[in-house]
Amino acid sequence: MPHVPLFASPDFLGKSQRGLYGDVIQEFDNSIAEILAVVEELGIDCDTMSLVMSDNGPWLGMREHGGSAGLFSGGKGTTWEGGIRSPAVVRWPSMISPGTAMSGITAAWDIFTTLVSISGAEMPTDRDYDGIDMSPALFGDQQKIRDCQNMYSQEVLMATRCDGYKVHWFTKDGFGVPNKQDP
Repeated sequence: MPHVPLFASPDFLGKSQRGLYGDVIQEFDNSIAEILAVVEELGIDCDTMSLVMSDNGPWLGMREHGGSAGLFSGGKGTTWEGGIRSPAVVRWPSMISPGTAMSGITAAWDIFTTLVSISGAEMPTDRDYDGIDMSPALFGDQQKIRDCQNMYSQEVLMATRCDGYKVHWFTKDGFGVPNKQDP
């Protein structure tokens, strides 16, 4: 998701049906395509992992400049589905089959653990990590890498998702103060 202030170059300004936000997304998409074309032109595409992702849902306070969560409730700063479900696309032609989709629970903090595993390096053992190696799911060996995921805002445990179920311990609108829930 792009952040405000939004900017689109003259080649993309006014081209989408979604206003300036859509123009920015189209330009972003085009920029990624240009980068991938150069990687392919250099002959290193099969050895290159490309990752494009968002860290949160739309920033609803920015209205039409903040994106959309579609059918999901909430946005950036919330633990509702619209705030935590965000797209990620991974491309690595020699390792990941086209069309591979992961439906299990993953999180941004899984990237570090996954990259360490893929590189063959060892995780430091002097601390605990929240991330889980996603490579079995990326490479099509399994769909599910974790059963449950806790969601925090600062130090507050806000919600827990286990498979298709989720309980909200606290909720908040955007960046407000957490409201205790009675699950």
